[in-house]
Amino acid sequence: NWGGVVFFTDNENSGTGFYEHLATGLKKRPEDKYLLTLKNEKLEELLSYIKNDANETQESKKFKLYYNCPSVYNRVVLFNSSLFHCGLNSYGDNVKNSRLFQTFFIRAVDNL
Repeated sequence: NWGGVVFFTDNENSGTGFYEHLATGLKKRPEDKYLLTLKNEKLEELLSYIKNDANETQESKKFKLYYNCPSVYNRVVLFNSSLFHCGLNSYGDNVKNSRLFQTFFIRAVDNL
């Protein structure tokens, strides 16, 4: 599955950030086939980290920003939706001066 963002405003301090989970070194949610190879104790520990840390904000000390894709007017950013990501530095207080973007998700269709 893929995620996408189209930016409709310019602001180099805003955009989409991609993160590494410090406790595990992961940059995305592990695939189920990988999880099935883990022993129960390691699996429970890993799932606990992900479950408890998944809703952290960009100020979290549990993740490290490793890439910032700045908001540039009419830029489209496509990425694997399992990557740990977050919108960066929202701004504005009305429709005329706020961060404006469109998000979408793409899922591959198998066996047509």
